[in-house]
Amino acid sequence: MTVKITHEAMLKKLKKQVRELEKKEEAAKNKLRAALSRIRKKIETKGKALASALNKIEKKFAAELDKNLSGKSKSGKGKRVAVKVKKRGRRSSR
Repeated sequence: MTVKITHEAMLKKLKKQVRELEKKEEAAKNKLRAALSRIRKKIETKGKALASALNKIEKKFAAELDKNLSGKSKSGKGKRVAVKVKKRGRRSSR
């Protein structure tokens, strides 16, 4: 009889320990989910900022390129003219 009572008491203790461990496990899972969601939000925010910066740079470059191309074609300033280079230091012996 005493053995049965001891087994029942041990079983009761073990069940209590299992419940406590399950609660701790669930709490740890919740903390992990919260941490992952924070990290995900930060990554998404930084990704949006990088995409915005890249888009801004592309637009700026496209505008400069368009300005350069349109300016050269209209005004004729873009035409290259050959310039004679004077050579110094040479004396002709003739």
